[in-house]
Amino acid sequence: MKILAVVSFILILVFFPLLIVFSRNSDFNYYWFLIIGLIITIIAFIYLLIYFIIVIPKKKKKKIEAEEKRTKEDRIEKISEKIKTINEMPFKDWLEQNDFKQYCEIFEQNKIENLNTGLKLTDTDLLNVGISVLGDRIKILSLLEEKRAALKRGTELLNRLIRGEEKRINKHIYTWVGSFLFGYFGVDRFMRGQTGYGISKLLLDWFGIWAIIDFIIALSMYGKYKEEFIFINGDWE
Repeated sequence: MKILAVVSFILILVFFPLLIVFSRNSDFNYYWFLIIGLIITIIAFIYLLIYFIIVIPKKKKKKIEAEEKRTKEDRIEKISEKIKTINEMPFKDWLEQNDFKQYCEIFEQNKIENLNTGLKLTDTDLLNVGISVLGDRIKILSLLEEKRAALKRGTELLNRLIRGEEKRINKHIYTWVGSFLFGYFGVDRFMRGQTGYGISKLLLDWFGIWAIIDFIIALSMYGKYKEEFIFINGDWE
């Protein structure tokens, strides 16, 4: 395809100089050259149009789609691995990391071997296995709740990625055009796919307070992303 495009371009460039040269030669059959040359040139020009307007954008689109697919698959794999690591983490290791090494033997005796099982524990369960210190029970339950929340966020993110709910927006356009220039009209929210929030912002944000807050948040996120902001179901990834 590239070779044909180059040949077509050369034919167009060569035809007109040759036309001038041969038109000065009275012995040369000028009109036949003109007709044949024009036909070839028109065909070459049409091919170049097709190549630059259809072929190149199509190839570029396929390349972008392939890169996005690869990026998405990598992210799904990383999140899945992180979820798996949390679930399969030995409960003994988790206890040691959080300075509860003294309780390792108690949990092992009660068949609580990994974090996935430990996440189901309640205050009554901790009391039943022999942890009588109220402060330790509260701290363990608080730390387990943090892990549960992280696991929930990871699972939701994974499901949304699989369902294709991820939205990528050029961070420069989003920050300076969508948020800074037109944030008062809710454009940044519309860009994220949050139509309801966009309409509410347009109708209710009379003093621009919401717009300022969204702009500050966009600026705070600016350095955390390379070229694009990533939103899952309208929310920051």
